[in-house]
Amino acid sequence: MIGLKVKCEQIVNGGHGQGSIFSFTCKRLLSSSSSTTPCLKREDFQYILHHSSFSPWKKLIGGSDWKEHSLGKEGAERYRTQNLPNHTSPGAYELGIATSASRNLDSASVVPVYTGEASNVRARLQSYGRGGAHLASLFADIFIRGLPIVYRWAPMESKEAAQRMEAELLQSYDYAWNKRSNGHRRPHHIQPFLTHKLSFTPQFKLSTFFAILLYFRCSILAFCRPTN
Repeated sequence: MIGLKVKCEQIVNGGHGQGSIFSFTCKRLLSSSSSTTPCLKREDFQYILHHSSFSPWKKLIGGSDWKEHSLGKEGAERYRTQNLPNHTSPGAYELGIATSASRNLDSASVVPVYTGEASNVRARLQSYGRGGAHLASLFADIFIRGLPIVYRWAPMESKEAAQRMEAELLQSYDYAWNKRSNGHRRPHHIQPFLTHKLSFTPQFKLSTFFAILLYFRCSILAFCRPTN
């Protein structure tokens, strides 16, 4: 935690990232460093410490993958094996819930809920894909809503480096599905957050676009109408 505070002091006081989300996050972190449980809820932030170390978000389990696989649907896989890391190595990772059906996921369309580390991240993700491991019941609640589980990861040189990164993330942010060193799980906080995110769907945005387009069309017609 001391090392993390030093990094934050360098960002806040050294002029790096002034006005950025990193600066804001670090100011909040420094002001709450005396607390044993982080006050920054991970789902409130799109960009975090170590953000640039992570891969892009990828879909791990589709919202209906488990159901279709159990029903024996032709070609159905229990999880997206093609989206796993190409190599085995230590690393830290985050799991999230995607609120968009787009293949190109970004931080705005993902609600991060869990972080962890492993000596072989590919194998760890496979265990989540097969049956959810210790998060199975939480996964099931999300699949009821038809939403996918996604992941991103940061490869590390060693398991020790991955553990240090995981520790810094848990000391900085309160992940809704983590328990160890992070208080109690709080999945009930995620459900209304997802509802709020899903209310801003692409369909809503598209209807707004057409409404604006219709408004301008009517305005142009009114302007161009010949006067008697």
